[in-house]
Amino acid sequence: MTAMAVNSSSSSGEDAVPTATSTIVAARAVAAAFVITALLLLGALALMNDATWWRGLAAATVATLMAAVATIPIIAWGMRVAPARPELSAAAFFIATAARAVVTLGAAMLAIKFGGYPKTQTLLLVVPYYFALLAAETVCLARLLWTRVPRTPHPKPTTTEEKHDD
Repeated sequence: MTAMAVNSSSSSGEDAVPTATSTIVAARAVAAAFVITALLLLGALALMNDATWWRGLAAATVATLMAAVATIPIIAWGMRVAPARPELSAAAFFIATAARAVVTLGAAMLAIKFGGYPKTQTLLLVVPYYFALLAAETVCLARLLWTRVPRTPHPKPTTTEEKHDD
């Protein structure tokens, strides 16, 4: 992934593009969630020892990986504009959530229809991946919004007595 230039003169955040740092933070969180979930699912399926579940896991893993790669730029952009425009950051999060669902389910259905993968196993195994990625992206965004510094300090309220004392 290459680093993208950022228009630092833009204060609205509407034409901002992801920086290398926000992209790396989002990618690391998503990759960690993906790997941990895959390992947990591998452990559970090893205990079941059923070939149809293994085929479903393969399809669900590929479908979710496609969705994760597709939504990282959206989340990175949301993280980039979060300090200046938290409402755009939240919108990016919801857009990424919807895009991940569409890509994941679309790819899983293609694998089922054209690849002959088992329907129940594939669709059930997509769910843990989806929620793991959702949790990882939520933690990244929440951490960023929680620690953000307000743009301008709130003015000190003045009372009417202070106004008339001068």
